[in-house]
Amino acid sequence: MSHYEEAELYPLLPSQLGVLLESIKDSQLTRYNLPCITRLDKDINIERLIEVIHILSTAHKEWHTKFVLTNDGIRQYSDKEMEIVVKRHVMSDDEAENYAYGNFIRPFDVMGGQPLVRWEIIEGEKHNYVLHDFHHSIADGITYSPVLTREFSDIFNRRQTESNQASLGDNPSQAPILQHPSPNTPSYGMYEYANDCSKLIGTKAYHDAKKFYHDNFCDTEFITLSQTASNQAGNLLRCSEFIPHDTVEQWCTEHATSSNLLFMAAFTLVAGRLARNEKFGYVALNHGRLDKRLANVYGMFVTSAVMSADITSTQTVLDFIKAGRKQMMSVIRHRSCPFNEVFNDLSLEQYISFNFLAMEKVQEHVILDGRTFPVEQISRRQVSTDLNCDIYYTNNDFEIRCEGPDTRFTPAYLHMVGKAIATVIEHMMQQPDATLADISLLSDTQSQQLVTLGTGEILEYDASETWLSLFARQVEKTPDAIAVVDHCSQMTYRELDEASSAYAETITPNTFVCIEMPRVKEFIVAVVGIWKAHSAYVPINTEFPEERKQFIREECDGQPLPDTQHPSPNTQHPFTIKPPFLGIAGFCKMQ
Repeated sequence: MSHYEEAELYPLLPSQLGVLLESIKDSQLTRYNLPCITRLDKDINIERLIEVIHILSTAHKEWHTKFVLTNDGIRQYSDKEMEIVVKRHVMSDDEAENYAYGNFIRPFDVMGGQPLVRWEIIEGEKHNYVLHDFHHSIADGITYSPVLTREFSDIFNRRQTESNQASLGDNPSQAPILQHPSPNTPSYGMYEYANDCSKLIGTKAYHDAKKFYHDNFCDTEFITLSQTASNQAGNLLRCSEFIPHDTVEQWCTEHATSSNLLFMAAFTLVAGRLARNEKFGYVALNHGRLDKRLANVYGMFVTSAVMSADITSTQTVLDFIKAGRKQMMSVIRHRSCPFNEVFNDLSLEQYISFNFLAMEKVQEHVILDGRTFPVEQISRRQVSTDLNCDIYYTNNDFEIRCEGPDTRFTPAYLHMVGKAIATVIEHMMQQPDATLADISLLSDTQSQQLVTLGTGEILEYDASETWLSLFARQVEKTPDAIAVVDHCSQMTYRELDEASSAYAETITPNTFVCIEMPRVKEFIVAVVGIWKAHSAYVPINTEFPEERKQFIREECDGQPLPDTQHPSPNTQHPFTIKPPFLGIAGFCKMQ
C-alpha cells in the first residue's frame, strides 16, 4: 500500500470491478479462484520449474497487481517490490491430491496488498505436482490457456536446451546460470486497455448503449434452470458431453454460419424448453479480446453480454441461428456501456449463462522435455451461480461442459442438460430446414426408451369404465390391501378411498387445483379427491423458484389446495404406489 503514491494508477475494467466487489463483499469466496494442477514425471527438474515461474513473474507486471481505494474509487497498479514466493512441499501422492483439491484452494485477500497469484510445487512419491491459482480479477481462462501454458513450455524447454549446451563445456557438473530468456512482453496490456475503456464513460456511444439495453431488455424475464429455490453457495458440479469438432465445423462452413452460433442456438432452445418459456433473457460470456493487441496478454478481459431468446415454433433452424447472430452483433456494437452498469440497471443477480471457449489455440497442457502434461482446472469449492454452459475444444471434440452448485443441481440434471444440447445440435445439423417444433431434445434411442418405459404392462380392462369406477371396484375387492406407501406410513385401499372422498368435499367442482407437495401419500389422496370432485389437478414442484410457481398458478388460473396434513416439503423420501393404483395415467389391475 505504501508504494502506490509513487506508482501509476489505472482504473479497473468493468469485469474486474464486478469480480472484485463480490470478493470484497464475501471475504471467504472462492468462486473467483482459478486453481490448476499439473502432474509431472519425477525426472522433470524442479529447480528449473521454479526458475521459469520467477522469469514469468518478472516479465508480467499483472502478476504484481494491487488494488487500492482512492478518492476516485478503486484503482490498480503494479507493485514492483511484490515478491511471488513459490512454496515447496514433500508429500505422498495421496496427500498431494487431497491438498490440491482441499486446502490449496483458499480465499484471496483482494484488498490486503498480498499477491493475487499462488504457485506451489509438491514432491510426491511417483509424481511431482505444480499448483497455481490466480484470482479472477487479474486473470481469465485465456490467461492460463494458452498464454501461460505456452509461455511456460517455451521458457522451460529453452532453458533446458541452453543448460544442456552449457554443460558440454569444460566443467559440465557446473553449468553456468544463464540469462533469463524473457517472453515477449506486450507494451499494451490490461492496465492500458482499462485506461482506454474508462475514457468511453459519458460519451455519446456510452449513452446510446445504455439506451439500447434499457429499450431492449428492461421487461425481459431472465430465467433460471435451478432445481431448487436455494441460492446458497455449494460445491461446483461439472458434467460434460462431446461432439466431433470436424463434423460441426464442416456443417457450419456448408451453411454459412459458425460453431459458436450453432451452440448458442442449441443452448437457448434447450433452456427455453426446460424453463417452459419461449421469450427470456440469459447471459452470453465472451473472452473480451476483440482488440488484437490483447490476444496474448495476461489479464481479466471477460465481458458479459445480456441476450434475449425468442423461440418461435414455426421458425426454421437456420433462421433461428441467423436471429442469434443478428442480436449478438447488436450487443457487440453497443459494448461501450460497461456490463456491470447494465446488470445494475436491470437488477440482474441470478441468470443462466453461455460461454463459447472452443478456440483451436487453447492449450490446456504444458510440453516439457518433449512430453505433454495436462493442466487440469480444479473445481472451485463454493459457488452460488445458476447453470453455466461452457463450450471447449478438447482432443478434436467440442466439449459441452455444464456447471452449477450442488445446492441447486444434481449431477444427473446437469448431465441431462448437456446431453440435450448435444442432441439438439445433432438434430439441427440433420434438419437445417426443419422448424424448431420438429427439433427434439431426445435422441432416437432416448425416445424409444421413454416409449418403452411409459408403455408399462398392458392390462385388460373395460374401456367403457372410468379410472374412478375401476378404483372403486378394487377398493371393494381388496379394501385392506396396501395401496400407497411413503417414508412415514402406508394406506390401504379403504383408507385411500375414505380420505380422498372426505377431501373431495373441500374441492370446488370443475376447477383446476394446484398441488404443491413433496412425494408423499397425501399427494395421492389429493389427486383422487380432486378427480372425485370432477376437477383437474396441476402439480407444482415444491423446489421450483417462487416466480415459476406463480407463473404456473396464473397460467392455469388454479385454485390453491385446501389445507391438509403432510410431511415437510424438505422431505426427500419417495413414496411408492402399489398395484392396482399406478398413477394418473395408470391402469387398474383387478386382483
